[in-house]
Amino acid sequence: MMNRRDLLKIAGLTGLSFAAEPFASSLKFSKTAFAEGQTPLFLSVHAGGGWDPTSFCDPKGRISDTQADPVNRYMLDDIRSPSASSPIRWAPMGQNEAFFQAHYDKILVLNGVDTSTNNHSTGTRYLNSGQLEEGHPSFAAMLTANIGANLPLGYITNGGYDITRGVVPRTRLGSLGVIAKIAEPDLDGDRLFHAESVNARMDEFRNSRLERLRGRVRLPKITQSLDDVFLSRSGQNELKRLNENLPDLDLFSTSLGQQGAIALAGYRSGLTVAANLSVGGFDTHGNHDVAQAAALDRLSSGLMEVWAEVERHGLEDRVVIMVNSDFGRTPRYNEGNGKDHWSITSVFFMGGGIQGNRVIGATDEGVNALPINLQSLELDPNGVKITPAHIHASLRQHFGIDQSPLSAHYPVQEQALNLFS
Repeated sequence: MMNRRDLLKIAGLTGLSFAAEPFASSLKFSKTAFAEGQTPLFLSVHAGGGWDPTSFCDPKGRISDTQADPVNRYMLDDIRSPSASSPIRWAPMGQNEAFFQAHYDKILVLNGVDTSTNNHSTGTRYLNSGQLEEGHPSFAAMLTANIGANLPLGYITNGGYDITRGVVPRTRLGSLGVIAKIAEPDLDGDRLFHAESVNARMDEFRNSRLERLRGRVRLPKITQSLDDVFLSRSGQNELKRLNENLPDLDLFSTSLGQQGAIALAGYRSGLTVAANLSVGGFDTHGNHDVAQAAALDRLSSGLMEVWAEVERHGLEDRVVIMVNSDFGRTPRYNEGNGKDHWSITSVFFMGGGIQGNRVIGATDEGVNALPINLQSLELDPNGVKITPAHIHASLRQHFGIDQSPLSAHYPVQEQALNLFS
């Protein structure tokens, strides 16, 4: 893990100011799903706008062409599954077939998740922090604060719910060209601005001047400030590793694939432990079937590119992907052939420690959440509905941060379930 000294180097080079993480000095970890000493990478993928699970992983087909007011216009017989024994099912739309056929054995689907809201910001917050009310960091921020608080790119975000509450800095990588310039500040294209001997002389002069300044002051705050300047201008440039590990992004056909490739490069460089990835276009109040299918295509094709990059580097047991949206969509079409906001949704996971080819939870034909037994996870009329709070309690346990002071400071209100194994 990178220490504060290395963080200050990057802070000085980039001009960033990072919030202090108040819990890092007394962390407590419980058992995790990862091998001892193995740092995971958490990728939170947000389908922005509110996806329709009945068009994806919780399909509801009509029984005949004459069925009045159907949930969807595709036929019940067209719903697909990888095998008769698999619980995984998908709607016959877009790239669903290609995605699920390739990855169903890695995927855990949670259907019938009750968000208790049809508000975009509230649903997004609840699904990514486990809390309905404001003032709570995302799980990605929580994880980073616990296992990578001092990493310069510990938490990368491309949108979605990325509130940190100051527990850890977040990094928005809007321009990879900027990273390259920071990582290689002495390069002008392929050429050095100055000869290496000249750069060495300039470094020597700067360090000598700082040493003289440090020798003249006695006040602790000023001494610390000069120390920080010294550290920010000396030593190895950690961002150079990220630049060296970045693949050719032109090889990726989707924005989601590129976002994932950058996060994986940060992880492989030892700089990143969590990232938000995002894809939009799911708020389909009109022309639902066409617009939702197009958005799902961008999501599924992007996820296939991300997972191919995970496999290319042999990181299947270290990377966990969570995919969610703001909420779901209504079980009926509106007058504009669209679907409106609905509080019941789905969430799915794949990756390290996730037992795949499983579905937990369900909805009825009206897309109402069905309760489950919290111990067996089977449908139970006397049980409770799955909420994002259950999911986040389980996530914290899966990653071994459920007993940390940070988790105690930002508690979730439901118990952890044995969702992942």
